[in-house]
This record gives sequence, structure tokens and C-alpha cells, in this order.
Amino acid sequence: NMGTGVLEVVVERAGEEPLVSDVFTKVRRATVCGGFPETPEVWKEAAKLWPLSKPANPPKEFLVENLTEEDLAGIRRNVDLLKSLDDPHAVIGISPSGEVTRVTGMPASGYRTLHPTPPHPMSHPTYNLTTAISATSPALTTPARKRERTDQYLLTDYDLYAMEEPCVMCCMGLVHSRVGRVFYLTRNTVFGGAGGVHSIHEDPRLNHHYHVYHYRD
Repeated sequence: NMGTGVLEVVVERAGEEPLVSDVFTKVRRATVCGGFPETPEVWKEAAKLWPLSKPANPPKEFLVENLTEEDLAGIRRNVDLLKSLDDPHAVIGISPSGEVTRVTGMPASGYRTLHPTPPHPMSHPTYNLTTAISATSPALTTPARKRERTDQYLLTDYDLYAMEEPCVMCCMGLVHSRVGRVFYLTRNTVFGGAGGVHSIHEDPRLNHHYHVYHYRD
């Protein structure tokens, strides 16, 4: 049962000057779906009330047993590399060709209690890693008309290794970046977005899903 709700679009507060012109100074009342449609059938009915994106297909089940011994050996090597950085908030990104990007930064939780003058509040290691890799991605550095169809999109097929589970914000950023897999060593039970509190990577409403592994020695 999708239910219904009312969406009020307000573009001007009473007594204020119009934001743009008199055309945009009225409030329109419309009936909308009371929640996000979880299935195509519910979406079809909800879209009659208000335009909505189609729900994405749910992620496919991906079991650890499907990993080969070669895969597991590579994962262990990358975890050892992560630990060798000797930083409790280190993150590394492994490209499909094996290129390694290392980044550290503001931890995903508890920073303000440890540091009275923290850096930018979005400066989490995972966010910084995404930013660093994206800076050289054809998706951002090449005009759309000149891109090859084979150009990867930001973190396509990348593996991300983190000492601490990424927060909800960073996990959503990984969805937009199209990361392939995420491995972390410590669960974030306060702001975790990859199983600690929420599981952004397997939300069926999103249009990209990635595999997440909690690595334990």
C-alpha cells in the first residue's frame, strides 16, 4: 500500500519580495505518493500522481564463497598494505589495472571530541579518496562529446579498502562514483553506511549497488 500524501511547493514567504517574478509566487498543492514505490507495480500507480524514477533492480546475491583463492590472496595483500600505513583512518583505492591511491583524513566518527579545530567537516578519508581519484577520471576531465564509451565512470570497478567502515554520506558518494567493492576492518556502529547502521550498498531503490566485506583477522 503506497498511501498518499500532500506536497506543498513553497517558493516565497509571506511578506517578502518575489524570488524571481510574479509567476513564481504561488503555492501549488498536489497529491503525491506517501512513500517511495518499492516495486514496478506500485511505481506505475504512484507515477500517475507525481513523476517518479523507476525503482532499480535489487542487488544480486554475492557470497564470499564465490571468491577464488587468487581473489582471497589479493585481498589479504591489500589489507596488509592498508595496515602498513599505520593510520587508524587510512583508505586505499585499487584501480582495475592495479594502481593504488592512498589517502588519510578526518575519521568517520568522533573527530570533534578528539580535535577541537577539525578540518572541513566533509573531509572523511573515503570522501577524500573519491575526490582524488575522480580528479583524473575521464568522466570529469574529458568533455562528454569526446569520451569513449569504454571510459570508466569515476570509481568503476575500483576496490576500496578502509580501516573504518565509511559513514552514510561516504557510502552514498560511493554509489554515485560506481565503486565495485568495499572492504573495511572496523565496523562503525554510530554512522556506518555499509552494514554498521545502514546498508546503503544494497538499497533496492538506488541505481547502483556494490559489494561490501567486513574483513576480520
